[in-house]
Amino acid sequence: FNRYGYNSNTNNSTDGISSINPDDVESINVLKGSAATALYGTNGANGVVLITTKKGKSGKLSVDFNSGLTFDTPMLSPEVQNAFAQGNGGVFGVNSPQSWGPAIAGQQVTDWPGKQTTLAAQPDNLKDFFENALSLYNSIAFSGGTNITQTYFSYANVHSEGLVPKNNLNRHTVNLRITSNIGKRFSTDAKVTYLHQEIANKPGVGGGSAPINIYRIPRTVRLEDVKNYES
Repeated sequence: FNRYGYNSNTNNSTDGISSINPDDVESINVLKGSAATALYGTNGANGVVLITTKKGKSGKLSVDFNSGLTFDTPMLSPEVQNAFAQGNGGVFGVNSPQSWGPAIAGQQVTDWPGKQTTLAAQPDNLKDFFENALSLYNSIAFSGGTNITQTYFSYANVHSEGLVPKNNLNRHTVNLRITSNIGKRFSTDAKVTYLHQEIANKPGVGGGSAPINIYRIPRTVRLEDVKNYES
């Protein structure tokens, strides 16, 4: 809401673990204490989460397919007051981000851009901001090989919509792993991972201690007016 001048400062960043295709995970182990330090030095002083990914197996070609669909909807909303209008110190303020203006009693005020309006509480302007979200996940994996060389190949696609309007994620992950056993004392293990990810309109963090600035919308501001606002 540029109208009120309190944009968020930063956005959450993604991490490596969130980029791993869960269907590629063979096992997860937690290393603690000396075991973690011995393998990873000071980086493992607080423990290590060791994720082992799948590799090809000798034998006939096997194919695994996995698909999932989830729906998300807001469950709870913070309780807000609807007795006092936009403003500060009991005075209506058209550019104020606060809701400490006059008591809402249907009085006429000059709103933006210079139009007369009747003060009225908007009890649903926070709840109606959020949307129902759909997430779709598909993955396919091929595994096979001989006693000497084994191959594992997988592709995964994630399309996830956020509860915040126009926030969505599209991710494509491709994995290729080839292992070879050459003799009794020599083996090779090569892996290539390609990931392409697009995230649109990530919710900001740090703006006035609110994860999403809609939490600070004044109680008399209509959501329709904010959506149509042009600075």
